[in-house]
Amino acid sequence: MYVTGYVCRKVLDKQRRQHCRSTMLRCDTTLIEQRDLFCAHKAYHVSRSSFGGLKAPSQFMFELLTNCENVFVSMFDALKHAPGVKQQIK
Repeated sequence: MYVTGYVCRKVLDKQRRQHCRSTMLRCDTTLIEQRDLFCAHKAYHVSRSSFGGLKAPSQFMFELLTNCENVFVSMFDALKHAPGVKQQIK
């Protein structure tokens, strides 16, 4: 969840569209689930929300990045010694 929030922040720094923001981030940042605990403990400026200044990614973004990580992990072991790893994973 923490890494997903970081990726969301980096993308939103470059992309300012409201649609992107509403798709990538959670509306309600007061609800904290088990997977949010690291972010909640890592938060700064807690007065803003339970996540402080950190981004609270949506469930969609969390699942998207989880799927991307699963694809990367499944492919990387077989490709790590081959030339053009980046292109093959893409």
